[in-house]
Amino acid sequence: MIRVDPHKCDGCGICVYDCGADVFRFTNKKDKVFPFGNKYCVNCFLCELVCPEDAIEVVLRPKKKKAAATAETDPSTNS
Repeated sequence: MIRVDPHKCDGCGICVYDCGADVFRFTNKKDKVFPFGNKYCVNCFLCELVCPEDAIEVVLRPKKKKAAATAETDPSTNS
């Protein structure tokens, strides 16, 4: 998940132009950016690195395990 601090973002657009996953968009006023496509983020952290205002944070979420995969690997479910 990507977070953009609107108090720090100056709308320079570097993240918009550098993001290969096309995650960011400009606000209607074109004075700030916001994460539009969090689900497309590949967690490369480029946006964090290129933001001159340190306004972007990439927050990693652990992937959820599927119930079927857990049942297969859990020895207590073997009969």
